Parts: sequence; structure tokens; C-alpha cells
Amino acid sequence: MNLIAYQLEKRLKQSLNRNPDPFISDDELESNANLKQTFDKQSNMDVALRILQECTAKGYDRIKKKLCEMFNLDLPSSYTLMKELPLDVELVAIEITLDDETVRQKDDLVNGRNPTLLKKEGFDFKSVLEKASSFFNEKKKTIKLIGAKLKGTYVEYCNILLDKMEKRHGSMKADDQVLFINSFDGAEVFRNNKQSAGVISYNTSLLVPRLIQERKMSPHASKYCLTWQQIRGKEDLRTITCSTSEYFKHRRRIETNADGVTLKHLTSTNERFVYDMHDGKFLYSMLACSHYKRKYHRFLWCKCKKGEGVMGYHVNLKGKVIDPAGKPVENWKEQGMQHSCTLITDEEYRELFKKSMKRFYESNETDEERHKVWCDESNFGVTHFGIDCDLFDISSIRFDTFHMMSSIIKQVMTCLREYILEQSPDIYESFSKNVLGKIYNEYLIHVWNNRMKLSGFQGKECSSFVQNIENIIVPYLKENMMQCNRQQNIIKLLKLLKKIDKFVRMTYIDVEEDEYKEMMTEFNDNVKNFYKYGRKLGMVKEEEEIFYFHVLRFYMPNIVETTYSRHKLGVGIFSMQAFERRNKESKNLFLKFCTLNRNTPAFLINNLKRLSLTFQYDMEST
Repeated sequence: MNLIAYQLEKRLKQSLNRNPDPFISDDELESNANLKQTFDKQSNMDVALRILQECTAKGYDRIKKKLCEMFNLDLPSSYTLMKELPLDVELVAIEITLDDETVRQKDDLVNGRNPTLLKKEGFDFKSVLEKASSFFNEKKKTIKLIGAKLKGTYVEYCNILLDKMEKRHGSMKADDQVLFINSFDGAEVFRNNKQSAGVISYNTSLLVPRLIQERKMSPHASKYCLTWQQIRGKEDLRTITCSTSEYFKHRRRIETNADGVTLKHLTSTNERFVYDMHDGKFLYSMLACSHYKRKYHRFLWCKCKKGEGVMGYHVNLKGKVIDPAGKPVENWKEQGMQHSCTLITDEEYRELFKKSMKRFYESNETDEERHKVWCDESNFGVTHFGIDCDLFDISSIRFDTFHMMSSIIKQVMTCLREYILEQSPDIYESFSKNVLGKIYNEYLIHVWNNRMKLSGFQGKECSSFVQNIENIIVPYLKENMMQCNRQQNIIKLLKLLKKIDKFVRMTYIDVEEDEYKEMMTEFNDNVKNFYKYGRKLGMVKEEEEIFYFHVLRFYMPNIVETTYSRHKLGVGIFSMQAFERRNKESKNLFLKFCTLNRNTPAFLINNLKRLSLTFQYDMEST
């Protein structure tokens, strides 16, 4: 029997000892075949997309050919793949008309009538002439900006985000809120000895407070960050207004829930909030308000004059420090912080905006700069040259906690560095070895000891500094420094910095409401004391009050309270980390796949297509 079984198995080419196959109907066989075909097609598409993300189109076709021969895969061509992308990209061409003053300045530059630049050491007039001549067209009145954007409107971009959210986390609940956070940021994608290219990326992120509180979503991740437009240009007012005109119109329609605006997966019970969160430079350019180097009103969201927040009192137009009754204060440095910052409301901002417009046109003013001086002195720094006040509420601005804390930490590091380097050589060598050596590498220690700019200290390095305050830095100062007022103030400043940084970075709330309200009260006291000790150490100066210091001291307590009352979340949700991550991916794509000729429209169209792949399939572009 064994011999017969062996001969049968040999002829049938299968074992006779296995269990018989269960009966499968023809319909089930067809269904299984369709499932297998669908699975194979999806797997092949996933493989194809991930290969394309790592190489050029020609490189993909070469790899595809080899893989198909080796593994019998059915991969689509690069042309078919790019054609079937879920998000379409189109060309953007913006023509900006220049005013007469800008044309005159350009002519002075081209014709050599700019003595300031010509006298500057190392000024290469030939390169500037070539750059200016190629930048302006023959009429000398207009410039052209090129870019790329996803097809559709801002409302459709929000729907793309909502589709992805619904696919990953299911349907929205009736009481869910949705937050659309918009961040526009410019970055230099490359520089060489012939040219440089700056690209402004326009991003929108979607947050759902319930999912953040349930730890199912991180506001710092870039999964729900969509880049919908990129423009090659500078972060100036003309570029911003021309490239965002449609955005602000549709943004207002979403805020007011206008007729014809349909957001997918949301009902009338779902509250929607739209915020603008940009860095300081972009905000000042967008609003065209008094620059932070102006003489009087240098802050964009309040009525404070220059230095009032540091002095603790009001300052009149003559620069004299006065109390609320108008009497001069001579010894303000020895007194406490008495200043109360008054934020500009949306209604006040519209009135000031229209006041500027009325004054400019009724007086037949022709000099914009002279009018900005008047606005700085008499209109709380508000001008009408920025975004239309009817399309934008100033209260919807949110300040990036990531850039804010990085800037403040670097200021504290600079203050500590000056204190250490003023000591004996033995002290600062010991500090380098026993403190900096445990935190940073040799290059960053070299930057520190040689009073170089701290721009090399990125977010990770700033975070390491704060994390080691209690266990390394403060113990060293107590053990090795002579006890004096300055040493005590620095120690207090460092301890407050750690507490403030921890609170500002909070996203979800894991304590009871009463306890969090106590934490908010403590935060308000901490920023007041931080400002006080910073003033004593000369880090916060009345003539050079830093923008982000003013934001932390006077704006953030209000934003913290509003964020909790509206969304029951911490202010750490307003961070540009996700957007910076997406911008880094964009820069990597530029460097990997773009040719030296970056003036062509394909330069940005191809990049935005690849960024859409990164968003749609959660790929890495590092």
C-alpha cells in the first residue's frame, strides 16, 4: 500500500495524507479572486508610491523595470502614477504692480545712485545689477512671482483635512470642536554663489480638542498638516496680500458659517475656529503695523508704547515716564511693575484701520513712510496698508509658543553666558567642563565660550538647557559662585524659566479644573517675576524690549485663559513644530529632486506634488 501511495503522490504531485479541501462555491471563488486582485493592486500602488518618493521619475522607471523582472510585480509607470495622484496641483503666476517710490529706489540701485550700498565694504555692484535687471521686466513697473497650489479653494483644503480625520478616527461627535490653524512661513531652500531661492509655504493644520485630550492626536505631529500653496518670493506685504487674497475671503466665510460653505463630516452643532499662527516677522508684514523698531507703538496687538512694559509706567510722546495721573516718575527703576497692558479689540482695530485710511486719502498724502510715522505716533501703530480689517479679526492671531520659548531661552542663555565669562578663567573653564560638557558637543561649547550667536542652538539644544537647570546648572552656580544679588537673581530667573517652559508646552489637561486654574494663576505670577528679575539683570531693557518678552508677559496670560475656556486645552497646542517639520520635508525634496534651474514653474509644481504624497500617505521625506 505504501508503494502504491508513493506512486500516486508522485504522479499527482501532491500528498494523499492532507485533509480534503472544503467545498467552495463558484461565487466564493470569484469573490476571493477579486479580493486578491484588489489587495495586489493596492500593495503594488503602495510600493510604487514609496519608491517614487525616494527617487526621480526616470529613476523610478529603471527600478520598476528591474523589480517587475525579479518579483513579477505589476507596477504602474511614473507618468500614470503622477497623473492619478489624489491631489491636483496647478501653476500660480502673480503680477505685482510697484509704486513709484519702489521703482525710483530700484532705478537708483541699477544706475549706481545708492551711495549707502556703494560705500559698503565688499559690495558687489555687478552681481546686484544682474539680479535687479533680471528681476524686473522691461516696463519696470511690475514683477512676476511664480508658485504652485492645490486645485480648489481654502474650503476644499479644509475638507481634505476633514476627510483624512474621518478616515482615521471615525465620525465626529455632535459636540466636537474643530480648529483650523494656518501658518505661512518663508524659508531659504538653497543658496550658492550665483543665486538664492526663498519659498513661502502656506500650511493649514486640523486639530480636534477631544482627540488631543484622549491622547489620540498630537498637535506637534505633521500628519494633519497640509501644504496647499508655495510661492517663490520674499515675506513682504505685496507678496503676502497678492497670494492670500482668496484665502482670507474663504476663511471669513468659514468663520461666519456663510451660505454655500459646506464642511464635510460636520453638523451645525460642531463649532469651528480659525486661527492664524505665524512667526513675528510674517505677522508684522501681514498687518503692516508699526515695526518693532519704531519709536512709539512697536507692538501689534496692544496700545503699549515702547518701554512701558519694562518701566512699569506710561510714557508720553516726549519719552517721559509718567504715572496714571500724568505726573513724572523719576525713580521708576526702584519701584514695582505697575503697567497694565491694554489689548486692541476687533472693533477698535477696525476703527483704527479706517481712521488710517481716511487720514491718508483725505489729506492727499503721497508719502507712505510719513503716514506710517503718524500712525506710529497717533494711531497705536495700526495702518490700512495690511490685510483688510473686514476679512480678518486681530483676536484670531495666536503666537507660536515654539519660536517664543526658543527666543526667550536663548536670551536667558546669553545672560548666563555673560555672567560666567566675566569670572576668572578657572571658573568659565570649569563651567565648560562640568556643565556644558554634560549637555552639548564641542562645537556648541566653542560657540558659547567665544560669544558667538546662539543660532546654532536649535529646539533640541534649548530644551536640553531647560531640562538640566535643576540638576546641573543651578547646583553649579550655588557651589562655585560667590553669593550676591546677581547670582541670586540668575538662579531665580532660571528656576522660573523651567516652570514657565513646562506650562507653556502643555497641550492636554490631566488635572481637575480648579487645579488648572491655580496653575494659570501661578503662571501669571511667574511671568511677572520673570520680567522683574530679567529687568534687574539687564536682560529686559526699556529701550530694547524684545517682542516675544512682551508677548509672554502681557499676551500669553490672556491667550491661556481663552484657550482653556474655549477648548479645555493648554496653550501648547499653538506650536509651529508640525509646520516646521513639513517645511523641512519640503526643503529636503527641493535639494533631492530639483535642478539648478529653479526659476521654472515645474520647480514648485513637482515639489508640491511630492509634498501632497507625503501628506496623503504619511510618508517620510527626510
